[in-house]
Amino acid sequence: PRDCAALIDLAESTSYKHWTARDGWLKSVVSVCVWFGVTCKKDRVVKLQLQSNNLSGSVPASIEGLTQLSVLDLRGTRPPGYGPESCLAQGGNNFNNSQLPHSFYALENLVTLNMEYTCLGGTLSPALGNMLKLQDMLIHGNFISGTLPIEIDNLPQLVQHKLGRNPISGTLPPLTRPKP
Repeated sequence: PRDCAALIDLAESTSYKHWTARDGWLKSVVSVCVWFGVTCKKDRVVKLQLQSNNLSGSVPASIEGLTQLSVLDLRGTRPPGYGPESCLAQGGNNFNNSQLPHSFYALENLVTLNMEYTCLGGTLSPALGNMLKLQDMLIHGNFISGTLPIEIDNLPQLVQHKLGRNPISGTLPPLTRPKP
């Protein structure tokens, strides 16, 4: 039920009626496990893959209800002439310069995060350092600003981190210590 509530909130907060593909979404007689872009294991959502699907809005705080989520792929499409105005016409996914909610960082089973070119904004929380299973963090081509939290260096499994094309400022954390 928590998985269902979180997915419903995501659909409602990203204008699902305008998604490119939404087979099964919000149909109460259909298991969330057969909704477009959703993969389940033992009736729990483990993957959510809605890349370039015309999502528009923000990631809801209830995303934390997807406690078994290991892959979140909401990447958009790299628009030509990338800049704030291109978010309006990109046709991929557009998070309207919104920030990830603090509750997002409670997704402790997340291994892959791909939100490249989605017009994601705000700053990354130091709570990112609690996502210990994170291996791939792909948030290239957005409007993430401020400094990267030093806690990013606490991620023992982090292998791939694409952070370019964001107006990040300040000193970068080491990100180079040997991984066990």
